[in-house]
Amino acid sequence: MDSTTDWRHWIGAVIVLAPPLGYGLAYVHELGYFDFYKIPMDFISLNWTTIFVAISASLGALFLLLWFVTALVLSKLENISAVRQKIYLVIMSFIFLFIIAIKYLTVEETKELGIFFAIFVAAIFVVPWFIRNYGDIPISRFKRGGEPPKSATATYVKKILDSKYLKYSFLTIYVLIFIFAFSYLDGRSTGIDRQVFYVPSSNPQLVVLKISGDSLICAPIIYRGKDSKGQDICIVRQEFFVLKSSENALSIKATRLGYVRVSESP
Repeated sequence: MDSTTDWRHWIGAVIVLAPPLGYGLAYVHELGYFDFYKIPMDFISLNWTTIFVAISASLGALFLLLWFVTALVLSKLENISAVRQKIYLVIMSFIFLFIIAIKYLTVEETKELGIFFAIFVAAIFVVPWFIRNYGDIPISRFKRGGEPPKSATATYVKKILDSKYLKYSFLTIYVLIFIFAFSYLDGRSTGIDRQVFYVPSSNPQLVVLKISGDSLICAPIIYRGKDSKGQDICIVRQEFFVLKSSENALSIKATRLGYVRVSESP
């Protein structure tokens, strides 16, 4: 069986698992949004729209990963010096992480990611320099006894590690973890960036954080004004009310409230 056939089987398995996968991605996407506003997950209700949005967001994140991997694989790094390889890797990693920070992370998380990236750059340039200058320990003494004979167990383990099924399993797990993580982050980023919300006409001191099925999940406004950067901000209490869309004389109006944040519980 050649690699092309293997890939066809792998893609076929993904297609078969597409319905439960789409449902799971939609649930995780909604969970990210609900977690940001501290809404109990019991209110999560899925429909075809949420499933489509979650799958689209996951495919977009997967495309970003494929772009990053392709940029590294097809760049012919073996034709340039080691220093330029490291510089190229740092630049591509910066672009990749910059897009993630802009799209998915808060300001505080972006700062933490910046610290991680600084450590990553230091590890690429400083660690090899440190090893060259201070790690000059002869390794010949570790080889005096020669290579130990290979046991039957070691040979069996090597066969397992070289198995194509294990490789495809690891690839599948890696892709699933990646798309589920970014589905969650995309749901959360929807809450982070949102500024227009519905306000019930019957109670203008409430803001509709989420329409889940026929339920309008609302929270009371406790502050509305400007933050330190001059941006519109609205603070709501971590207390939720559920209105039904079927209620008589219930209407909602789209209002630009600015960035809505939930106050910490007392």
